[in-house]
Amino acid sequence: MLRLRMRLLIGALALRNQLRALRRRQIAADQVFVDFGKSAPRSFPRRSLADQGLYVDDAGAIGTVDVVGINAPSGWLLLCCARGKQTGIATKAAARVAAGADQAAALAALRSVAADCGVGLTPHQAVIQRALASVETVNERIADLQKTGGMRDMNDEFKQARKAGTFVRYHDFLHAKKMAMLEAIARRR
Repeated sequence: MLRLRMRLLIGALALRNQLRALRRRQIAADQVFVDFGKSAPRSFPRRSLADQGLYVDDAGAIGTVDVVGINAPSGWLLLCCARGKQTGIATKAAARVAAGADQAAALAALRSVAADCGVGLTPHQAVIQRALASVETVNERIADLQKTGGMRDMNDEFKQARKAGTFVRYHDFLHAKKMAMLEAIARRR
């Protein structure tokens, strides 16, 4: 669960930065995406917000998605869940729902099965809001460090790493520090 939260937080940070660039018209709208891959890459080439999800479409059909993006398709009620649980929950819920059931009945069956299985379902919008809030917290901390001179210690640490022969770009170093802050936030939740 901690890994999922971390990937969500990191991706939200990237999304916020890309949205700012989009507002400044530095990138095209179709280039906005977020990566929550298994590692923390320099660029963000994947378009996922979370790994696993369940959905109920507007016709009442229940399905799974292996990659949950920033935006849910129109008419879907999208819920995020723990990795590897979505297929079993969707199968059991689909078996409980009568043919031709509406979206509300299918969603109720999905939530019931998840509760029976002990799996938490988090609404898609809540996942996005939490991730963006955590990113904003990290950015505020960095801004406070810049205002109070706290970045000196971080910069000294970077210079020592460079002197020791470790080749690392400052951007990557700062990204790693922000990730550490995000990990600390995720552990507290």
